[in-house]
Amino acid sequence: MPSIDLSTIAGGLGSTRERFIYGLEQTADDQLTQKASETAKTPLEIAGQVAGFLSYFALMLKNEPLPDRSAARPPAPETREAAIAAADGAFRRLEQVLGELTDEDLARPLPLPWGGTMPTAGMVVFAMGAPLYFQGQLNYAQMIYGDLDPHIPDSWKPKAE
Repeated sequence: MPSIDLSTIAGGLGSTRERFIYGLEQTADDQLTQKASETAKTPLEIAGQVAGFLSYFALMLKNEPLPDRSAARPPAPETREAAIAAADGAFRRLEQVLGELTDEDLARPLPLPWGGTMPTAGMVVFAMGAPLYFQGQLNYAQMIYGDLDPHIPDSWKPKAE
């Protein structure tokens, strides 16, 4: 079975981090705490969730003890700056963990919170999907209030020649 290229995955995660944070920066001040419905998440809550999930994945991939899932989740960041710091820190920690994994680690089975196991390599791929899910939520929250811009960072755009 071919090995996965962790440097490419970490680079992709860095690009996803950049886009998520750029999207938070572009969210209108008055929309940071707005909900489209009772059960919808605010952009600040979405940032808190992405930080929580990525932190959880970093612990799983390092095979470290996981927090009690029955405990109350930490509160959402209260400001844009706190949301950016939480998300950025969690993205960077996961990037660091990816850089530390070995081929032996990638083959190691990980116990899953919902039961069963998965090779660490599979969980790496699974972990890459989580921030994209939250990016979609952030873009949808923005769209509900009329912001149709997908908020692509300038660094993603081709350079003029």
